This record gives sequence, structure tokens and C-alpha cells, in this order.
Amino acid sequence: VTLNLVNSEAGTNVSVNVAQDTGAIKASIQSLVDNFNTASSLIGNQFVFNEELQTSGPLSGDATLLTLQSQLRSLVLDPVTGLSSDENSLTLFGVSFNREGLLEIDNSTLDSALANDLTKLKNVLAESGTSSDSDIEFVFQTADTVAGTYDVDITAAPEQGDTTGATDISGGLTSDTTVTITDAVSGKSDTIDLLLGDTTDEVVDKLNTVLASNVAEVRTGSVVNTTDGVTPVTSATTFDTINGAAVVAGDTIDIQADMHNGERVTGTFTIDDPTTQTIDDLLSEIRSVFGGSVSTSVDANGQIQVTDSEIGNSSMTLVLIERNEGGGTLDFGQLDTTEEGRFAMAITATNESGAIRLTSDAYGSDVGFTVGQTVDELGIADGDYLGVDVAGTINGEAATGDGRVLTGDSDNANTDGLAIRVTLTPDQLTTQGQDQGTVKVVQGVANQLSRTLASMTDPLGGMIATRSGAIEDTIEANNDQIDRLLERLEIKQNTLQRQFTVMETTLAELNSMGSFLGSQLASLSAQVGG
Repeated sequence: VTLNLVNSEAGTNVSVNVAQDTGAIKASIQSLVDNFNTASSLIGNQFVFNEELQTSGPLSGDATLLTLQSQLRSLVLDPVTGLSSDENSLTLFGVSFNREGLLEIDNSTLDSALANDLTKLKNVLAESGTSSDSDIEFVFQTADTVAGTYDVDITAAPEQGDTTGATDISGGLTSDTTVTITDAVSGKSDTIDLLLGDTTDEVVDKLNTVLASNVAEVRTGSVVNTTDGVTPVTSATTFDTINGAAVVAGDTIDIQADMHNGERVTGTFTIDDPTTQTIDDLLSEIRSVFGGSVSTSVDANGQIQVTDSEIGNSSMTLVLIERNEGGGTLDFGQLDTTEEGRFAMAITATNESGAIRLTSDAYGSDVGFTVGQTVDELGIADGDYLGVDVAGTINGEAATGDGRVLTGDSDNANTDGLAIRVTLTPDQLTTQGQDQGTVKVVQGVANQLSRTLASMTDPLGGMIATRSGAIEDTIEANNDQIDRLLERLEIKQNTLQRQFTVMETTLAELNSMGSFLGSQLASLSAQVGG
């Protein structure tokens, strides 16, 4: 919910009402009905017989199209598995088929459902899940999850990274010590200095202050520069007064850096006049190269220091290359990380009957921390303290735990992608046993339509793609057959043409022979008559 405050008056109470936008919900249902009817009409038009032309649609009688039509209607008509009889069908909420086989909405019934039975309406439309045990929560399902009710068996309860010191320090620490805590998730570390006499509550406050802090990355030069061998330089120190550097006009310093996000930036600082230019001028150029995303200073020891302006994990680096073209020895050293950028560590310290207890906020085998002490004042052994992932099965099928979430393994027959959250503790598991009731997975009408259409229209293995491929194969086979027939016709044509040519030649010869014989007979007749 976003509130735009136009004006306000002190002491005036303003009432803010938040309500379901049932109008938008109804519009979405109308859109579902309209789109379903459009698809149904498109399919139905393929079966229409044109009396005038005595033809039907090109896909009339196609088995795939008939199956598609049947499945879509069944998804809308059939009761939703897992819902009670007063909420398992769209017809109960005013959405039903008319005589033409198209969906229509009874506005009165739907409006009543929107006003009084919104949860039931959601259940019949969308995907959802419930559990029979308060220690088990449905989280989500995927397109590969099958609707149904499944047994849940838990063999290991989820645990946080946790340790409690063996020493009661209510009376105060007996010596100074430095505690180093490393977060197992981020790999980031920080140190906490504890002092002689610190009580349990004081130690808890110090630990939590550091653990809850968001820290910006700091890099500090490794070389201490002075003006006289003793007095550290400051940002106002001119280059000609840096002890032993022998800086001359024209000396340059290359600036090579990576910003917080890892972007590479470079620049060059030129010392034109070492008697007037100061270290602060160099710091200003460094800030410019970084685009103003860092702050710069010279610390009390005379070392250059650069601080990231963003908190959290940082890719910031800085390298200064003093060229010393004039033969000098100016050197600010290597800028090493002296404060590692990080976000707050999800670890909490508490007072456990005078001892220190450290607990990770999250659960799982990749969550926890490492503890180290210069002197063991807390009674906590140096080492790793990690949590435990939940373990168990859903419907007797294999499942993988990640912290408190148990997810059905890929390729499971029914529970592929089904995720549940387990809030059971180890003590509760011991008391209650592994049987933790059931989880019920429901897939509403809109969800089923979405899944079915996605499967049918899958460009690789969907029903439509398969049928389209079969039609293309048939067309290709028919074209091949046509090509073979044309080839045979061409051969037959050539044969007939050759035969015709031979016949014409033969007829010409016979005609010539007939003419010859005719003339011979005529001559013979003339001789006999004479």
C-alpha cells in the first residue's frame, strides 16, 4: 500500500481504510471467461459445415483439436481436487456454460461470492495448499507438482547455528580479549574488543552492536609519510614538504581503481607545482575518478584512507602508481582493506543465565558462524557452529532440505517441486515422532488452465507442436510421393514420345513404300494392257 500525503495538520487523526479491490478481481474473471470463449469459438469454427460450398473447416474431425476442446471444457466443468463440495466448482460462483457451449457469468452469484466468499473463490481459481499440522506450512508448488493430499514424515528438525558459553561472566571478564566472529553465509568477519570487568550484559551489547552494523569498505595506504621523519603528513601537506619524497614539477600519479560494483575506472594526477599542490588535491582527483562514490582522507598516522560511500559487500579497489619522473621516491604504499564492507550479520548474542549465547537468525547447514578468541573468556571453544537442514519425505517420496524448507525432489511422481516449511524443533520431533500429518495441494481452475495450455503449446513437446510436426511430416511425405509420381510420368512421357517418333518414321517409310508399289503396279498394268 502506498500513501501519498498531500498535506497534514498536527493533532489531526486521519482514517485509512484498506479493502479488497473486488472490481479488479471480477474484471480478471471476466477476462478469463472472454479468452476461454475466444479459444472455444476458434476451435468450434473448425467443425462448421458450409452448406453452400459443401465443405468443412480444414481441421474438421482432427483428433488433436477434439482432444484439446474436450480437455479445456473438462478443466472448467470438473470439480477441483482437494476442495470441499461448497467451493470446488466455478458453477457455484456464477460461472457456467450456456447452450452454445460458451462460458457466461451470473453477475448476481459472482458479486455475492466476491462480497462473502472471497477465500473460497480464490481457492477454486488459484493454486493453494494447506497442512493438517501447525508445525508444517505449505510454501509453494511448481508446474510439475500433482494435486493431492500427501503424508509428511520428518526425520530431522531444522536447527540454527548455536552455541552457549560454559563460563558465567556475570561478575565480569577476568582479562581483555578480542573475539572474531565470521558469518558462514557471507564469509565476512568482524572483531569485538572486550575489556577486563565487562559483565554479561555489557558483552552482549558490544557483540550485538558490531553484529548488527552495516559497514562500508575502507582501504588504507601501507606507507606512513611524514614531513620531518616524525610528524605525519596531513591532507594540507604540500608535496615538496613530504620527507624524502623529492617531488618535482611534472611528476605524475596513475590512479587505477574498481568501484563498488566492480566497474573499472582510471585517471592521472599531475603535480604541476609541488610547492602549492597538496595531498588534498590528490584526494580530490581520486574522488573524481570514483565519480564521487568514495570519501578520502589522511588518517592520524599519515596514511591515505579511502572509504566506500555504499555499505555492504564491495568490489572497491585502489592502486596508486607514483611515476616519479623526476627521480624522487614518493610512495603512498599499497592500499589494503582495513575495514571489510559488509551488511549486518544475522547473528544474535543473548544472556543465558550469565553465559553468552550466540545464535544465527536463520536455519540450515550453510548458516551459522565461526568464533575465535585471543583469550577464552567466554567459555566458547574456537570453531564452527552451523545449523542443520530439515530432513524427511513427502508422500514417501525423496525430498531435499534447505534450512526449514523441505522440497520434493525433481522427477518425483507427485511431489516434484512441492515445498513445505517445517517449524518443528528437535525437542518437539522427539516428543511427537516423525509423522507430521499431511499437506494438501490444490490446483484451481485458472491454474490448471494455465498449466494445460502451457503444456499444449510447448514449442518442443506440446500437443500442438507434435500435431503440427505430424502434419508437416505428412505434407513432406505427400510432396515426396508427388515428386516420385512426376518422375514416373516424365519417364512414361519420354517413352511415349520415343514410340511416337518411331511410329511416325515407320509410317513415313510405309507411305513411301506404298507410293513405290503403287507406281510399280501402275507401270505393270500399263505394260500388260499394251
